[in-house]
Amino acid sequence: MLRTTLIAALLAPFPLTTLAQTEPWSVGIGVGGGQAIYHDQDNKPMPMPLLRYRGEHVFVEGDTVGVTVFNTAKLSGALLLRSEMQEFNPADAKQLAFARLEKRRASPLAGMQLSYRPGQFDSLAFTVYGDISQHHRSVIPAIGWQHRFAASGPDTQYFSSAELRFHGKKYNRYYYGISAAESARSGLAAHAPAASEQFEYALGVNHRISPSWSLTAIASVRKIGRELDDSPMVARRRVASLLVGASYQLD
Repeated sequence: MLRTTLIAALLAPFPLTTLAQTEPWSVGIGVGGGQAIYHDQDNKPMPMPLLRYRGEHVFVEGDTVGVTVFNTAKLSGALLLRSEMQEFNPADAKQLAFARLEKRRASPLAGMQLSYRPGQFDSLAFTVYGDISQHHRSVIPAIGWQHRFAASGPDTQYFSSAELRFHGKKYNRYYYGISAAESARSGLAAHAPAASEQFEYALGVNHRISPSWSLTAIASVRKIGRELDDSPMVARRRVASLLVGASYQLD
C-alpha cells in the first residue's frame, strides 16, 4: 500500500527543529503509485490527502492523529490513532483463485510513541501500535528515524526516514495467510506464516514555491520478511512507490 507511516512522516514542509512548535493547517492533494506486494492486485495511481497541523497538544500528520502527552527539548511522548492501510480486495483479482479469498481490510491502530531528538536534524521514535478492530488484534512495535539534510534551505527541505516494525503471526496470517477454508475454495495451498519484520526507507523533498504553496515528492521502498516468501498471496517482498503532490498552508 502507498499510504505508509513514512509517507505520513515526510509530508510536511517544515524542518525537524520546529516540530515542537505550533503550526497552522497545511492541506493538499497528492497522487501516488507503485508496485503491489500481493499477486493479482494492480496498484493504480490513487489520490492521497496531504494534511498537517500541530497545535499545543493535538497534531495531524498525514493519516495520523495524535495528542502530545509531554514535550521537552529532547524528549516527547504522544498517543496516536492511525490507519494501517494494508488491504487486499478479491473483487479486483483477475484470477479466480485469488477472487475466492477473503477481503483483508485496513486496520485502525492506536499507539503510544516516545520520541528523542538527539540534534538539530534528527528524530528517533519508539512506537507500540495495537489493532483496535477485530481484524488481527496484533501488537506492533516499531522504531523509526527521520533526518533532515543539512543542505536544506529556507524554501527546499530534503528528508529521509526509515522504520523497522515487527509483525506477529496474527498480523501475518491475516494479511498474508491462506486459511483451510480459503484453500478449499480457491485451490491455493493453505499457509500460516510466522512472525517477521518489515523495513521501509523513504526520501522526500518539499519545495515552497510561494509563502502559501508547496510541492512534495516522496519515494519509498518497503521490504517484508523472508518468512512470507512461501505465501501464495505474496508476489514480491520488496516494493517501491512514489508520491507527488501540492499543499496549501492556511493562515
